[in-house]
Amino acid sequence: MVRNDLIFRAQRRVGLIPANGLGVVRRAIFWSLFAWLLIAAWTWYQGRISVPTADESPLEQQRWSERRDVERDLVPDAVSDVDAQSLYGTFEKMRPIPLAKTAVAPLVLAAALPMIGTAAIQLPVTDLLKKLLSALI
Repeated sequence: MVRNDLIFRAQRRVGLIPANGLGVVRRAIFWSLFAWLLIAAWTWYQGRISVPTADESPLEQQRWSERRDVERDLVPDAVSDVDAQSLYGTFEKMRPIPLAKTAVAPLVLAAALPMIGTAAIQLPVTDLLKKLLSALI
């Protein structure tokens, strides 16, 4: 945005931009609502705004909103039952922590190496070593 251009002055005249400051939050809320209203007006114009009745089940309402055939989707599916049963068996076999003990050490090492390098750059390593050696000797 360029200050004092045509759009800036128009927004200031309407009150979106205060005299002192830029009114970023105010403008963000306004333009978001404006864009939402344009979309709502277009869907109303196209005839796509309608509300399901209250006597429909939540499943029927979801399928209605996704414009799926409710009767076709209410037929039980044997493949879904088999998938659910196999997932249940898989969940029973899962460990609480999905890592083997041998896999933890490389992960810790991979996480620690960048930290060690960063600490070596940031800390005065030579001064620390001198102080440690003088304390030991």
